[in-house]
Amino acid sequence: MSALLQLIDGWITLSPSTAGVVVERYPELSRKPQAFIWHPPYLISYSGNCEQARQELSLTSSALIYGHVGQLRPYKKLVPLAERFEQIAPPGSQLLIAGLAKDGVDSALAKLSNTRDALDFRPGSLTSEEFERVLTALDVFIAPYGNFLHSGALIHALSCGCVVVAPRVPFTCDLVEAVGSDWVITYDGEISTLTLAKAAISARSLTGERPDLSALEPSANLERLANLLVNMKTRLPKVGGSHWCEEKIPPQGQVLSKS
Repeated sequence: MSALLQLIDGWITLSPSTAGVVVERYPELSRKPQAFIWHPPYLISYSGNCEQARQELSLTSSALIYGHVGQLRPYKKLVPLAERFEQIAPPGSQLLIAGLAKDGVDSALAKLSNTRDALDFRPGSLTSEEFERVLTALDVFIAPYGNFLHSGALIHALSCGCVVVAPRVPFTCDLVEAVGSDWVITYDGEISTLTLAKAAISARSLTGERPDLSALEPSANLERLANLLVNMKTRLPKVGGSHWCEEKIPPQGQVLSKS
């Protein structure tokens, strides 16, 4: 790894506070130019609304639906969530888990679905449109992961209008600041009745709305990217290939053109 780090001229994280986590693990990076460039919102290919998505998925239109969709792997802790859901969720809530399950998660969730009335487990690969149909049908997207640095899944869920629930880590704390505590519900330790109740209140009050993700848009990050490239340029030796930097990197503070 040390040899690889020597090849790095600069580096980015996908939110402001996660750089410290990276440097803690790789102290050598503290001497390299760095910037945060927010993970951008997703362009949504599914065109339907929540009601249409629920009709297409044969879901109850009035139910409070929590869920998770994507790659279903052990580190996401979805099996423990499914085991406890009926004890900690508001009465009448449903838990929809959909996607390609691996490493024993499929059999564990399938077994639980036979004994948990609130659990709706739909295994299998999903197209992009199918993936976003499920997200659009949810009120609350739950990501009960272990320790993690960034999560594109949370950004995708927010882009589809879901309230999101996830552990309190630097990335999710940054999301709270950027998007708001009504849309991003964080918790410490295990997910609790209080956490899901807070998410339910937010989801009901925000029905039909979408979060303001303007801070995550590429246009809001261009100046930081330009400054990072300038800082990287000053560190590069004057050898073949540096001409690209001379021509393409704008003066300090000048925003790069989108064209």
